[in-house]
Amino acid sequence: MQIKLKNISKNYLEGGQQHIILDNINVMIDKGEVIALVGPSGSGKTTLLNLLSGIDEPDSGEVLIYDNNASLSNDSLSISAMNDEQKTLFRRHSIGFIFQFFNLIPTLTVLENIQFPLELCDKLDKTAAGKISNLLQRLSIENKQHQYPECLSGGEQQRVAIARAIIHQPQILLADEPTGNLDDETGQQVMNVLLELTKEYQMTMLIVTHSQDVASRADRILSLKNGHLVEKAS
Repeated sequence: MQIKLKNISKNYLEGGQQHIILDNINVMIDKGEVIALVGPSGSGKTTLLNLLSGIDEPDSGEVLIYDNNASLSNDSLSISAMNDEQKTLFRRHSIGFIFQFFNLIPTLTVLENIQFPLELCDKLDKTAAGKISNLLQRLSIENKQHQYPECLSGGEQQRVAIARAIIHQPQILLADEPTGNLDDETGQQVMNVLLELTKEYQMTMLIVTHSQDVASRADRILSLKNGHLVEKAS
């Protein structure tokens, strides 16, 4: 999917004062591109991900989705124009989320956590077991499938989170500080696998990060500061 942010603005009111988070942002993200989103804490990076997924609404502007990367003359889909049910279905089928704190369901095993998106998308069919097994092997956690998240290391939990995010083959992957709670070596290993799978599955990925090493591996780096989004040299 190709993503277009068109004249996006977002503010919030605190103590009777208006704070500008995003100020008339315009950007195009091509299908299959890996974008690193950097900027100071509180600059609005997570807010931008929430707007892209329809979790939050812009005060003005549109988030547009194009199914075909070849031409913007194709019909677009406006996330802002969707009702709540349509947004839920769009997120369920088209978006994968990876979080800094993993957000695994503690009462479910590794296998059950990964199966969960397939159940929501009604894709838990006879081919699912093979897909899950292959992904577990690729992520080197095939011997962990019957364990619960509390029994796993941070790196293992993040690998499970990656598997859960991409098992239903979403077109857009949103990653919010996916290596933020990992040591450098484990973070590098997780990024290697994540980038490899992103390219293989032809997903468009936005990754929020404070790590210069992680950002340098993206196709483009976009910096968010004082409400403005600018492209940085990678």
